[in-house]
Amino acid sequence: MGVDAVGPELEPSVQPTTTHRSGPPAPLAGRTSVRAARWRAARTEGLAALASAVAAGGIAAVTMQLWSAHLNIPLMGTGGDIALNLMSLRNMQSTGWLTHTPLLGAPFGQDLSPWPSAVGDTWHLLTLKLLSLLLSPAGALNVFYVMTFPAIAAVAYLCLRGLGVSRIFSVPLGAAYALLPYHFLRNESHLLLSEYSVVPLACLVAFWIYNGDVDLAQRPRRYSWREWCTVAASIALLGTGLYYAVFALVLILAAAILRLIATKSLRPLLTATTVSVVVGIGLAVSALPTLLFRGTPSAADAITGRSYAQSEFFSLKIVNLLLPPSYHRLPWLANLTSVTNDSLIGGERTESLGMLGVAGLVLITVALLLPSVANSASPGRRLRMFAVFALTAVLCGTVAGLNGVLAVFGLSQLRAWDRISVYVAFFALAGLGVGLGEALRRARVRWRWSRRPAAAVAASLLVLAVATYDQTSPALTPNEAVITTTWIADQAYFHHAQEVFGAGAAVFQLPYIAFPEGGTVGSIPYNALLLGYVHSDLAWSFGGIKGQESYWQPLALQAGITAAIPKLIVAGFDALYVNRLGYGDGGAAVEAEIIATIGAQTPLVSPDGTIAIYDLRPYAAALRQSGAKLPSLDSVLRPARLEFGDGFYDTESADGKTWRWAQASARATLFNPTNHDVTVLIQGSINVHTPDAAATLTIGADVRQLHVTDHHAEILQRVTIPSGATSLVLWTNSAPTTGAGETRDLRQQVVDLSVTQAG
Repeated sequence: MGVDAVGPELEPSVQPTTTHRSGPPAPLAGRTSVRAARWRAARTEGLAALASAVAAGGIAAVTMQLWSAHLNIPLMGTGGDIALNLMSLRNMQSTGWLTHTPLLGAPFGQDLSPWPSAVGDTWHLLTLKLLSLLLSPAGALNVFYVMTFPAIAAVAYLCLRGLGVSRIFSVPLGAAYALLPYHFLRNESHLLLSEYSVVPLACLVAFWIYNGDVDLAQRPRRYSWREWCTVAASIALLGTGLYYAVFALVLILAAAILRLIATKSLRPLLTATTVSVVVGIGLAVSALPTLLFRGTPSAADAITGRSYAQSEFFSLKIVNLLLPPSYHRLPWLANLTSVTNDSLIGGERTESLGMLGVAGLVLITVALLLPSVANSASPGRRLRMFAVFALTAVLCGTVAGLNGVLAVFGLSQLRAWDRISVYVAFFALAGLGVGLGEALRRARVRWRWSRRPAAAVAASLLVLAVATYDQTSPALTPNEAVITTTWIADQAYFHHAQEVFGAGAAVFQLPYIAFPEGGTVGSIPYNALLLGYVHSDLAWSFGGIKGQESYWQPLALQAGITAAIPKLIVAGFDALYVNRLGYGDGGAAVEAEIIATIGAQTPLVSPDGTIAIYDLRPYAAALRQSGAKLPSLDSVLRPARLEFGDGFYDTESADGKTWRWAQASARATLFNPTNHDVTVLIQGSINVHTPDAAATLTIGADVRQLHVTDHHAEILQRVTIPSGATSLVLWTNSAPTTGAGETRDLRQQVVDLSVTQAG
């Protein structure tokens, strides 16, 4: 393919004008008529973009039945990350920005600086901030999500026009792109990902660079409208999603390299480098709070579990691109997706392109593979170009693809490469648009009836109808009755709790769940422990970043709730919250222990019976009046702790025990956050495969022998550690424990290893 050839012809209404002219200026009347023609063309394109936006917004509104929704109640309920988004919006309202609130992570408060959740979403967050000034958190959430549909459609329409798709098909295909299954499946849970209007802009810039249409290496005063659009797209990319920005840079750099190979010119690479620098600087600036954060030694571990295996699990699957969405109207099509449910690397399953996208992907792939298309006219050449970008995206995102190479070199934090599917979808729909436009052109040449405007309009409406039927479904309609009832009940319950305990009262939450990405415990919905903050002005223990000051919470609970309650009182907690869904027995055992400790009490129980809040204030007053010895505040909130490092695998549990498998040599660190020596008790045990294997425990420079008998050794060591970090190493020469399909090096099972501060 000759990538240095002239770019695709556009319709007269979007034909670019030459910016570098020679000779005398045109007469004034001529310039006026050109300006008027440009205005008419811009107005026509604007109205068509509006039509695409209205179509997408209207279809989305009908699909979700927005007329029955409530502005101040989340459209999709509070499951998944919706509660997290509500938390961020409430933070914006109460403290000015999403990173801080004194009402989470009590008693220290929440500081999200070590968690790079906002990196690359500057423009999204500023939009949400503006909405939060006018609306409730739920209202801002709803308005932002609903408006993503028309916004994506309008931008997609304009970019499809830039790629040479006829107006009559750009309108329905722009709407179809906004109605991708990806959009509905992300919904308000992945709110910022659901706003992917920057993707068509990035695709257009990559196409221009590949086609040699832009050159940012020249002086800005000589820039054409394409160069200025490229600059604008770069600025948009730096603040509308880290994933979308990285994917865009991959395609833009690939376009520049391919252009360089074809033309031997460095100018495309200079343009791509300029875009990359602008986007990179913007991303770095948005990451400054995380980069500059100085907290506890493990604060950088706010995001964990992002390994090579995670990169594979969340990578792009071609089968998921081609299969229909799981909610499809036709059961036999929906059931096709269920066949893949037992996949070990299922991922997020949001990649489905829909019928139109699949048709477009097949079309551009065939165009790429057929030699006869290589020297064809503009449509065939454009199809091949779109295929190059789609193929590049697939190679980068697919299982064990180039994303896996990046993960091998330590870049596994950016794990969900399946999200590059929106780039594949846009190029696929663009290819379909070019193909349909060429088919309509040939039909007009052959058949008289097809020359009528009604025929073109009918073809456009047919495309929109296919997209609507295939990509939407009644299954996407939220159950507003249940959502509204649940929201109102939660709101009333937590308001009542605030009346009982008073605004600002501190509530400790059970069971302990790490934040963020702490997963679920029992059957507690993900992030459900944030709902108290969403609905009240009480202070809650949940929400402090793991690895920061909140590390004291699981340590305080190590010896059971009876021993923990005096510590919670010292830490300033007025109430104890129990989410019964987090316990196999519905919380019966832990609540019995609480009552046995603080005395008989009727807790404040939620309407659905899943939450009970106990008042600690009477028991706290009784303890203080009795003169009972309470632990020091320093020992409660700044205890010595153990953190696992190289050689240890993730935590597993069963039958009340927790363990970590470890390699032959496994390293951990003892942290003493105080400014003086403390004495700690290290307890636990190890199980090994070799019955009488040698095993040692090294604390700092002190090597201690462990006695292995019948595969087992107890650990009970009392040691004084200085302020700061002290290394701890477990070593054994045992043979590995192997199992079917096991790929880890399992040399020692470290059971219930813990560190407690000695009296």
